[in-house]
Parts: sequence; structure tokens; C-alpha cells
Amino acid sequence: MKKALKVLGVMAGLIIITGAAGFFFLTRGLEEVASVQVGEIYPGQKEDGIYEGYYENYRWKNEVAVHIEDGRIVEIIVNDAQREDQEGLERKMTDAVMEAQSTQVEVVSGATVSSKAYLKAIEDALQ
Repeated sequence: MKKALKVLGVMAGLIIITGAAGFFFLTRGLEEVASVQVGEIYPGQKEDGIYEGYYENYRWKNEVAVHIEDGRIVEIIVNDAQREDQEGLERKMTDAVMEAQSTQVEVVSGATVSSKAYLKAIEDALQ
């Protein structure tokens, strides 16, 4: 009986430690990235071509290629292999930037940090 309680105690301890480590990993840098300021871009000042941009901070990493044609953003390609659950967010953010021709767009509610990571990569491409 005592051996079973010891095993259960060790297992419970490992579960708590694993959960705490996961929590710290997932929240590390969250406030820092959420408070990042996204600068304005000026696609009309760029020559036609494809410009690459990158943003990485903690677990957020985005790499994009921004296609400029006639002074307008005509396509934004996200080069990183994104998780499937990011595809909708990726599409919303790139569509919003192309429509506005600006990085000064609304971030997706509930995905503020991931949205800002996309915007910062686009900003980097056109600086």
C-alpha cells in the first residue's frame, strides 16, 4: 500500500511539474510580444519585386515574402510551415494588410500576439 502511494505521489509530482513547465513555456514572452509596436509601411515607395521579412521573439516566428507591383502589395506569402490552426489567422492578417496597404490594421481578437508577429514580419520586409 505504501509503495502504491509513493508511486502515485511521484506521478502526481511529475504531472504538476510538467504542467507548470508547459504553462511557463506557453506564456513566456506573451506580454512582451503583445506590447510590440508595429510601424507603418510605405509600399508605394518600393520598386516592384519581392521583399522578404522575418520576425522572431520567444516562440513566435514568422517569415514572409511581400510582392510589390506598381507600388501596391499584391501578395503576401508566409514562408514558414505554420500549424494548421494558424492558416485562418495567417489569411485574415495578410488579406487585411493587402486591402489596407498598411500594417495598421486590427489584430485578430484572441490572437493578438500571433497577429502582431505576422505584422512585424511584413513591416521588416518593407523597411
